[in-house]
Amino acid sequence: MTELVLPNDTNVHGNLMGGRLMYWMDIAAALAAGKHCSGPVVTASVDNISFESPIKLGNAVHIEARLTRTFTTSMEVYLKVWGEDYSQPQRYKSNEAYYTFVALDPNRKPRPVPALVPETEEEKKLFKRFLNVFELAYRRYLDIEKAEAQAKEAEIELALERVRAKTMAMQKSEELHDTTLVLFQQFKALGVTTAQVSICIFDEITKMGEMFVTLKGEKIDRSFFMELDKEIFVMKKAKKAFLGKQKNFSYTIKGKELQNYNHWRNILIDRKGYDESDAVRSNHGM
Repeated sequence: MTELVLPNDTNVHGNLMGGRLMYWMDIAAALAAGKHCSGPVVTASVDNISFESPIKLGNAVHIEARLTRTFTTSMEVYLKVWGEDYSQPQRYKSNEAYYTFVALDPNRKPRPVPALVPETEEEKKLFKRFLNVFELAYRRYLDIEKAEAQAKEAEIELALERVRAKTMAMQKSEELHDTTLVLFQQFKALGVTTAQVSICIFDEITKMGEMFVTLKGEKIDRSFFMELDKEIFVMKKAKKAFLGKQKNFSYTIKGKELQNYNHWRNILIDRKGYDESDAVRSNHGM
């Protein structure tokens, strides 16, 4: 595809505007993609566009678009752009880029595209280059993912250490109020949505539980006693797991059961009107 740079195509420096060049490149790439899939296409993304040399007013612009890779419904097109000054019949490279297009069916929905089989040596080189770039990008992605996982693990370990330090410094069980607050704060720092953090001490002789609570970031300064077998929501199940020597226990409450639990809990700790299901919905934008 060839275009001539006219006055309306240039900036104040007399150079072809980047936006106009990208517009021409988009057309050339769309033609190449549309020809391959024999139908309409839409631009999905533009990657790695780089400008090397400006193209002056009156120069010709030559754009070469070539498919380098096909996927299920999308195609990648590699573009090279040269400028040419007619007073010096010699082309100079201006830029290159990768465009991705999606093929559409008559209902404007993505549709499968034919596979691309590289035939010429240049096409094979482009294909190999793409594979190398993809491999490097994927490797970089894995490195970043690993680094993020390690950073998250370090954050969690630091949060656990703060909780351990608070627990080790306790002189009496009443200080578990402070531990629930520290737990709440650490969950929040890790980005975990939580409305309530509780610690329950189970007395095997009296069959009673003493619960220490932080609710909505507020530490409740007194503990609450309950008969675990009469708390039908969580504690009865937790007691059974504890007596069964389970290392972990998890139970999900939702819907009407969660509302009933909130009502029971609010009466127990004298915090009427607070429904943590509302807080969870709010935090998740529901």
